[in-house]
Amino acid sequence: QNVVVTITGTNDAPVIDSSAQTGEITESADNPGGTDNDPADATGTITFDDVDLSDTPIASITAASVTGGTATLTSDQQTALLNNLELSAVTDNADGSGSVGWTYDVPNSEIDFLGANETAELTFTVTINDQNGGTDTQNVVVTITGTNDAPVIDSAAQTGEITESDDNPGATD
Repeated sequence: QNVVVTITGTNDAPVIDSSAQTGEITESADNPGGTDNDPADATGTITFDDVDLSDTPIASITAASVTGGTATLTSDQQTALLNNLELSAVTDNADGSGSVGWTYDVPNSEIDFLGANETAELTFTVTINDQNGGTDTQNVVVTITGTNDAPVIDSAAQTGEITESDDNPGATD
């Protein structure tokens, strides 16, 4: 007699197993009369495992906010700074392990307003989605630190004339 056993799988969510994701950006000092160099990028990699080998995980940034720092940012500054995180394509290995890289790339012109040692802390939530109902999230925290930009005189050369007056006898010069 044959015995038929049916095994029905369920979706197992991906599990992020990388350490905390942080990055540091330091504003480049201005180069008067020249081009300002952009600061070095902050980068990292989020790793995960998904035991459901038939899943095809994707990654996305599902939240972004200014979460700290000493600088007071305008709405426009916040918007500009929160638009600089990029995710790479997801690597999905045959054994269920995977990863996604991230890069925070900001032009120096967007952070010139920061004074020496002033900071802005940004938090981005990255979600790994197995496209079958399972997700896991990890925050990427980027801290930007300002430098002192020396004042730059940008007016034309200033000239003027002084005419010496005649001596006035009896008065002191």
